[in-house]
Amino acid sequence: NAGMTQLYNVIDQHAAATDAGWCLIHHASKGSQTDKSVTDVGAGAGSQSRAADAHIVLREHADENHAVLDAAVRSFPPLEAVTLRWEFPLWYSTDVSPQRLADAQQRKQNARDAEGIGQISKELENSNDWRSTRAIRNVTGFGADRCTKLLCKMVDQGMVESRDVTTNGRESREYRLSEHARSIKEFVERSGGTDHIIDRQTAAV
Repeated sequence: NAGMTQLYNVIDQHAAATDAGWCLIHHASKGSQTDKSVTDVGAGAGSQSRAADAHIVLREHADENHAVLDAAVRSFPPLEAVTLRWEFPLWYSTDVSPQRLADAQQRKQNARDAEGIGQISKELENSNDWRSTRAIRNVTGFGADRCTKLLCKMVDQGMVESRDVTTNGRESREYRLSEHARSIKEFVERSGGTDHIIDRQTAAV
């Protein structure tokens, strides 16, 4: 945070010396941006949010080739979100409602979570042994935050059981597929697959 504060101070000095406005292009943080305020979309230190005079963000819209432009300004009247349509090489303003932002973002995140849950389920199906988060991460390649989030979701849905263990004085948590999820898996296999029944993850919910 201190380092970013110093960086923005340098930018301010250059802006003042050259009598120019500065536009910095920044990337969004991980995960869904739907519920975040405009000033919280950017990744990294909070000092960036406080340093800028105007925040302008583009977020995915439900319609293809559309995006929602939203802004937070310090010295001007508030701006309302608008939907833009991309036609190379320009963005064009449209009358499409910007309220459909959440649909696209949430659908994309749900699909990504479902894919991750499927990978974890497939790994846990191979054995009835308890598996640590680290062991699951080593197989799936997931980061710590994503793996923990998906496992917690699977526990809430009854797909996975968890227990706390202490090894060499260190506490950790282990997981295994629940009996309920295994019974659904056996039913799917006896039924000849998933072509004519609901999928395993949905059934577990």
